Amino acid sequence: MAVRPPRVAEALVHLECRTEHVIRFAPGEPAGGSMVLGRILHVHVADVLLNERLHVDAGQLSAVGRLGGAEYSLMRERVNMPTGRAAIGAGALGDRDGRR
Repeated sequence: MAVRPPRVAEALVHLECRTEHVIRFAPGEPAGGSMVLGRILHVHVADVLLNERLHVDAGQLSAVGRLGGAEYSLMRERVNMPTGRAAIGAGALGDRDGRR
């Protein structure tokens, strides 16, 4: 371990991070908050989440997301979306010279 953070024993995934930036929104205001950006140094994953290729099986992951205040979200559905050039239809436009 590089950071030696406290970890929740029941959690199946742990991230060891080093703080890179803290961005404060409306400091001192009741609705103010902070966004913390960190560099992930180590990832610890329970064996029960790994598939035969040693990738995390998202179907086994019961992810929880922090929304704000006392609100959280639970992941109930997964979708696949194209990324990169395919996501913006760049392939249909051809290359930089206009060739398809």
